[in-house]
Amino acid sequence: MLAVDNDRRWLLIYTYDPALEVPETFTTDRCTELARTAIGDSTVRVEILGVRPWESTALVADSYGRGRILLAGDAAHVTTPIGGLGMNSGMSDVHNLAWKLFGVTRGWASTSLLDSYEPERQPVARATAEASLGAARPPAPVNGVVLGYGYESSVIIPDGTAPPTVADPVNDYAPTGRPGHRAPHLWLDPSRSHSTLGLFGDAFAVLTDSTSPALTQASEVVAAATGIPVRSHVIDHDLWLDQYGIHSGGAVLVRPDGHVAWRSIDPPADPTNDLRSALLVATGRAG
Repeated sequence: MLAVDNDRRWLLIYTYDPALEVPETFTTDRCTELARTAIGDSTVRVEILGVRPWESTALVADSYGRGRILLAGDAAHVTTPIGGLGMNSGMSDVHNLAWKLFGVTRGWASTSLLDSYEPERQPVARATAEASLGAARPPAPVNGVVLGYGYESSVIIPDGTAPPTVADPVNDYAPTGRPGHRAPHLWLDPSRSHSTLGLFGDAFAVLTDSTSPALTQASEVVAAATGIPVRSHVIDHDLWLDQYGIHSGGAVLVRPDGHVAWRSIDPPADPTNDLRSALLVATGRAG
């Protein structure tokens, strides 16, 4: 049962076998009894406003675009209602695509950046559609399929590390700063009003600690030289180095969509050139 208006309108989803029943058998009287059974009260007044048969399915498009046409949301994939994953997946499509389109139209990203959309999002859609066939059934937390995926594409720079191992990829989420993965959340103040997630959105973010002032300077130099929006953020927190998997003086480059594009576990040998190279790859401008 789903709330439609959070007051007096409700939606009842009833599963039936079309080999044994036909839609015409779901008369007003029968649907009234089904609703009363679901509510658990045979005396409640029920008014049936509509009945509609539909087929639950999970599908992913073979291609996410062609030329200037790009698919997102239900145009690219459909899931069953199990787990409520369709909206999450569609919003993540747009989150991935919006900053790339913005960069291309503003000129600081190459059009080849758009080629990374399909290889990044399509595998996630396949895993999501598969989970919606049963594994995501409540009360499953689905944190793994919603938060735990990692992108692999030409604009993600691998650092040779393996992804975290989890017992259940659908439900278990292990935060990691590994390139391609969602940058982990970490509260930055005792009042818990500022998080690392608040540092991402309208520019690339370079995260480092106070032992590497050269990286802060490099961010300004590279931004001016390339036109790519990038800001540096110094984080001095007891947990952040372990959370992001780096050593003191190391750095993490996070895309506007909150996914890690590049990670230097140890202090980079040449902060300016290393950061510039990473940004050119991350915006499709390398080579």
